[in-house]
Amino acid sequence: MSTSPVVVIIPVKPPSVGKSRLGMSNTRRTALATGFALDTIAAVLATPAVAHALVVTDDFRFASTARDLGSAVIPDGVAGDLNASLVQAALEAARRWPAHRVAALCADVPALTPDDLDAALAAAEGSATAFVRDTAGTGTSLYVATRVDDFEPQFGNQSAELHLRGGAHELMGGLPPCARTSTTPVTSARRWRWASAATPRRRCSRTEHTTNGAHP
Repeated sequence: MSTSPVVVIIPVKPPSVGKSRLGMSNTRRTALATGFALDTIAAVLATPAVAHALVVTDDFRFASTARDLGSAVIPDGVAGDLNASLVQAALEAARRWPAHRVAALCADVPALTPDDLDAALAAAEGSATAFVRDTAGTGTSLYVATRVDDFEPQFGNQSAELHLRGGAHELMGGLPPCARTSTTPVTSARRWRWASAATPRRRCSRTEHTTNGAHP
């Protein structure tokens, strides 16, 4: 589908500390967080509407891998404040690639397909800002702004409500449930196994349900 190009910002915690709410060994948790982020980046880079992927991370090993995939990488500019870091990244994206739309996407959506993301970005076109709820219904998986001046992400507790209050358009059904964030051990492991086994990536069923927490 035809849509104006987008720079997608993907914030990635160092995998060694990512998914800290999951009750599993550090080795397994690190592998899971790394796999989630790499699957997400790969899907973003394969999405027709995406002109560039911009990964924000302080992990130098992950940064090198992300560059090898084809994404641009910058360090986390505001430690401890995801939204401020995203705004700084959006300003950098606007400096490098002016006139592109800007989006922020959670790094833990390994079942995301390029078709699903392309459809969501197309649906967001025409709105100053738009967002997709996570499966729990309170958090946010994707936030899109037409202009960097309108980019005001509110990720965190009750972010969906905060985005609504800020005037963002909610994309109903913008992403299928299994392509949204997950924070429980069972759904996280199941989703990564599903995504990793898809060759090529399969579109997940829109009737699949998972239990997610607010992100981040």
